[in-house]
Amino acid sequence: MDSLPITSLTARTVALLVFSICVFSNAHGALHITEFMADNGGSSLDSDGDASDWIEIFNSGPEFADLNGHFLTDEEDNMTKWQFPTVQIPAGGFLLVFASGKNRNGAGSELHTNFNLAKAGEYLALVAPDGSTVIAEFGSATNPLPAQFEGVPYGLMQTGNTKATVLIRSGTPAKALVPADGSFRKTWTRIGFDDAGWNKVTTGVGYDENSTYIPEFGAGGNLGNRLNNVNTSLYLRVLFDVADAPAISKLTLKMKYDDGFTAFLNGVRVAFSNSPASTTWNSVATGSHADGDATTFKAFNISAHTHLLNTGANVLAIQGLNTSMTSSDMLISPELHAVRITDSTIGGPGYLGTPSPGTFNGDTFDGFVSDTKFSVDRGFFKTPFDVRITTDTVDAEIRYTLDGTAPSRARGKIHSGPIKISGTTIVRAMAYRSGFKPTNIDTHTYLFPVDVMNQQKMRTTITRSGVYGPQMVDSLKAVPTISLVTHNAEFLNEGRSNIREEYQTSIEMIFPDGTPGFQENGGLSNYGGRYTNFRKKSFRIAFRRKFGVAKLRYPIFDGFEYSHHPPAEDFDVINLRSGSHDMSSRGAYMSNRFTDDSMLDMGNIGPHGRFVHLYLNGNYWGQYHLRERWSADMASSYFGGSEDAYEAVNANDNFRNDEDVYDGSGQFWSETKGLLSRPNPFINAADHIDVANIVDFMLLWVSGNSESEFRAFGSETRGIPFKFMIKDADGFLRSPGHSANHAGPYSVMSRMRSGVNSSDYSILLADRIHKHYFNNGALTPAKNIQRLKRRVDEARLGFISEAARWGNLFREPTSWESYQNNLINNHFPRLTKTMIGRFKSAGMYPNIIAPVYSQHGGSVSPLTPVTMATDGKIIYYTLDGSDPRLPGGAPNLDALTASFDVNGPDPITFLSTGHTWKYLDDGSDQGTAWRSPGFDDFVWQSGPSELGYGSDGEGVGQIVGFGPDPSAKHPTTYFRTTVNIPDPSVFFNFLLRVKYDDGIAAYINGVDVLRQNLSNIATFSSFANGTIDDEAGWKDFALPSSELVPGLIAYWPMDNASDIIDKVAGIRGEVLGEVVAAEGKLGGAADLGEAQNWIRVDAEASGWLEPASDADAMSVSLWQKLHVVRSSSTFWFRAEAAGSNARNFQAHIPWSNNNIYFDTSGCCGGTQRISKGAADIDFLEWHHFVFIKDKTHKEIWVDGELWHEGENDGTLFDDWTYLAIGSSGIDSYAAAIVDDFGVFARAITPEEVAIIYNGGSGNALMTDALKAGTNTIAVEIHQASGSSSDIRFDMMLRGETSRGGGDNVSEPLFFAEAAMLRARSYNTDNKEWSALNESFFTIDGVSVDASNLVVSELHYHPANPTTPLELAESSDRDDFEFIEFLNIGKAALDLSGIRFEAGITFAFPENTVLKAGKHLLLIRNRAAFEARYGTIEGIQLFEYTGRLNNSGEQLLITGNGLNPLHDFTYDDQLPWPTEADGKGFSLILSSQAAGFPLGEPASWTVSRHLGGSPGTVEPAGGITYAAWAASNGIQGKPNDDDDDDGLSNYWEFLFGSQPDLASDAPVFGLTIQSIVVDGEVDDYLFLTFRKNLRADASLTVEVSSDLITWSPDHAMIEPVSKADNGDGTATVTVRLARPIGQGQSQAFVRLRGN
Repeated sequence: MDSLPITSLTARTVALLVFSICVFSNAHGALHITEFMADNGGSSLDSDGDASDWIEIFNSGPEFADLNGHFLTDEEDNMTKWQFPTVQIPAGGFLLVFASGKNRNGAGSELHTNFNLAKAGEYLALVAPDGSTVIAEFGSATNPLPAQFEGVPYGLMQTGNTKATVLIRSGTPAKALVPADGSFRKTWTRIGFDDAGWNKVTTGVGYDENSTYIPEFGAGGNLGNRLNNVNTSLYLRVLFDVADAPAISKLTLKMKYDDGFTAFLNGVRVAFSNSPASTTWNSVATGSHADGDATTFKAFNISAHTHLLNTGANVLAIQGLNTSMTSSDMLISPELHAVRITDSTIGGPGYLGTPSPGTFNGDTFDGFVSDTKFSVDRGFFKTPFDVRITTDTVDAEIRYTLDGTAPSRARGKIHSGPIKISGTTIVRAMAYRSGFKPTNIDTHTYLFPVDVMNQQKMRTTITRSGVYGPQMVDSLKAVPTISLVTHNAEFLNEGRSNIREEYQTSIEMIFPDGTPGFQENGGLSNYGGRYTNFRKKSFRIAFRRKFGVAKLRYPIFDGFEYSHHPPAEDFDVINLRSGSHDMSSRGAYMSNRFTDDSMLDMGNIGPHGRFVHLYLNGNYWGQYHLRERWSADMASSYFGGSEDAYEAVNANDNFRNDEDVYDGSGQFWSETKGLLSRPNPFINAADHIDVANIVDFMLLWVSGNSESEFRAFGSETRGIPFKFMIKDADGFLRSPGHSANHAGPYSVMSRMRSGVNSSDYSILLADRIHKHYFNNGALTPAKNIQRLKRRVDEARLGFISEAARWGNLFREPTSWESYQNNLINNHFPRLTKTMIGRFKSAGMYPNIIAPVYSQHGGSVSPLTPVTMATDGKIIYYTLDGSDPRLPGGAPNLDALTASFDVNGPDPITFLSTGHTWKYLDDGSDQGTAWRSPGFDDFVWQSGPSELGYGSDGEGVGQIVGFGPDPSAKHPTTYFRTTVNIPDPSVFFNFLLRVKYDDGIAAYINGVDVLRQNLSNIATFSSFANGTIDDEAGWKDFALPSSELVPGLIAYWPMDNASDIIDKVAGIRGEVLGEVVAAEGKLGGAADLGEAQNWIRVDAEASGWLEPASDADAMSVSLWQKLHVVRSSSTFWFRAEAAGSNARNFQAHIPWSNNNIYFDTSGCCGGTQRISKGAADIDFLEWHHFVFIKDKTHKEIWVDGELWHEGENDGTLFDDWTYLAIGSSGIDSYAAAIVDDFGVFARAITPEEVAIIYNGGSGNALMTDALKAGTNTIAVEIHQASGSSSDIRFDMMLRGETSRGGGDNVSEPLFFAEAAMLRARSYNTDNKEWSALNESFFTIDGVSVDASNLVVSELHYHPANPTTPLELAESSDRDDFEFIEFLNIGKAALDLSGIRFEAGITFAFPENTVLKAGKHLLLIRNRAAFEARYGTIEGIQLFEYTGRLNNSGEQLLITGNGLNPLHDFTYDDQLPWPTEADGKGFSLILSSQAAGFPLGEPASWTVSRHLGGSPGTVEPAGGITYAAWAASNGIQGKPNDDDDDDGLSNYWEFLFGSQPDLASDAPVFGLTIQSIVVDGEVDDYLFLTFRKNLRADASLTVEVSSDLITWSPDHAMIEPVSKADNGDGTATVTVRLARPIGQGQSQAFVRLRGN
């Protein structure tokens, strides 16, 4: 671990001579500051969960010491800085005070000073009530403190005589219980638990079928058949008393046990053996403890937990563990031994080895040995090298090892010269020096991939393969590496069972690209249930003080973008998941990462993760899934507060009784389950369970097949309802078609449906389905595929190494790749539709169509028409973010009603039930000719649909035959019809709705368009693939169009100039100006004319261009004919990251100079552009153009020929905004006719270019199955078997005019500013509401930057809560913090994606709109804020986590651009307004004009009123002179002196003195003082004056050298102090920056009032 810099103290002589300490004695004892922590690394957290600085006070006297009226200070010139309330310390007792700056001194509550401790070392004193007598001090001017370090306390040596004592002996009275369930959770381990009904015993306890342990059992301790064959766990509680608990300096638990145990001291786990890390009521021992060893006491040093002891009652609680219920014996027998300091002495100061708040310190040491430094950092290497290890500490010795063992003062080689590294090696080193604290062990792993390839466990079938061998080095460097080094060799034994105990290990994270990683020490164990005992095991690393650091602080998940919950950067536990359980057939290694990412993409919290390579002691161990652990610590990282405030539970299907609350008391969880079981849980449990979260969880759960386990966390005190996580998604990505068979927490859903508000729950359920399964939501096919592909791409190359290590047990690379491709190509394209069908069938999703927007959000111009379509009778919609439907089902009175466009095209049904079909039922072989339009079906029979036969009403329109033998029915029956469609181009698509039993193939004009449950090579004698369950139900299919060339992501045929619609995904083009129809190269074309006409296509909302930027490959094909050649842009794909002109993929065809320019990834240099003169091309005629980018290679094709090519380095940016056809989107309009415009997410081939060009005739990029005029539809229905009882067939064909198939299309809406459009359809006849459709619209050209969004108010250090209402919500002053934003622009702003990267933790939710001139508030605690300020109407409020630093800090606010939105540092020191530092005032931005620098103190002023003005404009100015004069009864003019004190009335106003009282004349002081500046003592001129804080005026100190030119020269004037006098005035002191005298030129100083 690279940690502590060097510092040292001179060697101590006599301790008390080096440290001067004053003892203030009184009748109440002697007080000392015995320990403090100036950089708390987490040793003691305050009640807010913060690692605040702390100070320990010790009473060495024989009686209580009363601290009432005493002071603590960190300033020698301010001895009364913080005052104690009434508080007493008993004789020999301790008091802990947090130096947090939170300023809490309420009697009986946790104490916090109003200052923090400086890490660099500063003054610290305990002062008597007289305000001047120093009782104890550190860091005086004559004896300064050394620098302080994270997690290292400083204080006084405390030693003395010691006496051994036994707190619990064998045979001590106790209580025992064999638990029958988990109802006690962990409450039984605490003091105060009621164990009255337990068995009375004396220790030890257990049972034995033989006689070995009989002598060990105490009275009643032989539990016999009450335990034997009943449970593997028993509970034991031993109560004991301790006198003077702080005097206990050492604590040892001695145990006789068979086979394992976990021990708790006053509710805290302190020791264990052969125990899982977290126990449940029926836990099993993780290993055995032989009978011969079990009867001998084994000692466990638990001295680190002495602070848990109470003076008075205590409890030792032990959970005994057996290896199995059938074991023949069990034994638990404890003793607790202690060492007490009897005559404590207080010695000199120094650093302390471990924090010991509230207990005796022990010895001190002089300083630290500086950390070891390695000349070569950990990483990957190809050639040998030398490494040198050094330390900056003089006379320190370094020892190192090369075999992975831990060096010490007595072990390892002494470093004396370079160490040669020629292969994979682990170097571990430490340095030590007498009297100093030695370094921790620093570990560096040096990896040689070629060496790793040849390790014994690596399979040569991979490493020496002609395909994979050459990729091995890159594979080993494809993902980051985790290197674990442990002394427990059993972790390397693949055949052993899981190791549940934690063993110290070194963990390194190594990045192949050289990014600095980390190295820390933690506790290593295996994790996983009973079915996870694979050879490749999962690992858990816990970060605990006893191993090293209490938390890992490193951004291990950096580099992955998350819209909702950016990953945490500190962790107490991380998991390395092997993937063994799902590797083979249950998801092929990807299931858990996929479900975690899915929950995150759905807007929920989920564990973040990434793939890494793992090494154990230098041995490659495979590719692992590095994953956050769902726990209270994780909850606090994302939702704030202390982890102690949260509960985390592991549960199974429908909350069966083996659940485990593994963090917290379980009280909140019990309350939650109770509310769920009572009436109306949707309302009554809403504060306990996050309903939207569990609905999302279940939507995901039923979309796959996970194990039964799930997890949840929540906090009652923080107001965080329980949120859910799929714990074990092993089987989620099983082979397509595998259904879910575990219920999970489904019972919550069923209970929510009950009660009087069930309709509100049902509509919420429908809303969540619509959110995620429609409109490019998180669970749509494109998003599912994108999510999986992103992780497959991450893991693919590294998987070769995984297969080399474990492939013979799991999967080979080709098999793994094939499995993923099957999911991508077969499973996910169908899953969404399947799930929507299931939801509808289950009544979870309404039949009425939710409004479908013509453009689903994104950027629009004020002229862009947005329509809504539905099959309902009314559309209610809102633009203010409210729901059009009120709870209970009534329409929102503020909702608007859409009117419908009666002039638009109507959907048309061309085929429906009752249509007459020709059919052939004679069992003959018709080959393939029958499918074609020209086939003669004259002799076929005819009849109306539905057609078929069977006993359940099949064939209600026409009964068809099945042949002479009912047990050998004809396999195939044929059907044909024709349908006339005058103009297919007016429809968005065609809906084919069919009933079939059992297999079907349908053909239109001879082309196969539909095949279900039937082989692709089926003949007339083939049966269907099987039966179908829902043979009577209609099944919907969108009639496909066929691609001429694959890879098409958008295609505008331009055949209908009034409706520019893409045939791939239905993306509409917005016509800006006027575009008219023209004759094209292929049918119709779009004529842009010669004016400013163009077509705009949104690219943000649907993300349709993302596949192109992901591949960095793209092709555009179009036909163009110009009216005139001029400087113009034919197309322009815009992305803001491409620079000021947003040119991501663009072409001038041509520019006015007759050059064709092709730009990508910006403009217009050698990395972005290729171009060529085109004088030989007649642009006034039709030409075909293709523009191709394939990574760095680019090509321009003209009329089927390669016309120009070149190389550009730039890659496509992924922040696509929109496509402009015929313009840049701003100017350069093309006077063009454009036809057949297509976009591909790949580089098309020369052969494909030729196919499209077609010798000059052209080919359409997509062709519809249906043509204008008469179309022939042919269908074959196949039986499942010859003995099957029935078949049926019916078909409906419908031309759709909207994407959702609704008949009613609204009149267009137009957006003048950013807004959230929320709409629902409603049927008045049956009162049915649709699901909610919502989408956010922004306005073209309006982006957030420093010119329109400012931080307008900052309340970083509020006043203490004082009113009963405030105190009822919080005693923490920081809970009243706020940050105010203001939109100073002229348009509404979309704040989506804006987040704090430094300071607090917060990201604006998606679709947050801040209107022009409006404020928005970020607050820390809503309840506390509203207790102080009330409810502020019309202001958006959001809660953040973390807290603003009371001493000042950097605030870094980023947006979607490359540069920060705001990056500034505020301060609590002059020249910043100091009245905002805890005095109750806030910082107000003085000028809210664009460009005002937020980091300049002069930009800020203090608020006029206590508490500031959150959400409102700060009252303009202070009190004017006129108002002041009137309020004070001034008779004279400003220059008069009404009280004859020598000051004019105006100066009295500026100074804040009383104008009618001469004795109140303020002192304007000039003094000369000798002070030390930069180590030199000189004389300086000081100026002191009083200032009226409430005056609408200013006082400025100005300097002149000639009495003519005056200026407030900041280089000449140094602020010293500004002390609030508490009466609306402040005393201000400044000094000249340069010393007086010394031959310098003269200077004059004056005070100017304005």
